[in-house]
Amino acid sequence: PHRARQLLVDDLEQLRSLKGWRIEVVFDGTGRSLTGPLGAGPGPQRPTAHDRDSKASVSRHGVRTVFTGVGVEADSYIEARCAKAKNITDGRLTG
Repeated sequence: PHRARQLLVDDLEQLRSLKGWRIEVVFDGTGRSLTGPLGAGPGPQRPTAHDRDSKASVSRHGVRTVFTGVGVEADSYIEARCAKAKNITDGRLTG
């Protein structure tokens, strides 16, 4: 999965350089495991607030990459981002 994600980000970086668009790619954290490389720890495996937070970074060529938190679907994240952007622009297209 990591290689496929990186290939997608590489392609999106090329698209960004050609078109100049702001690009954000969102990967789903719904099925992400809480078990680490040493196995499960003691007690129940419940996601913490930190686990549920989305993690975002920007590639060296300006593509924003987001991994949604545990139990958070990418669709829900995208809907919230679109609603927020629509509120900021009053629904007008920008760019």
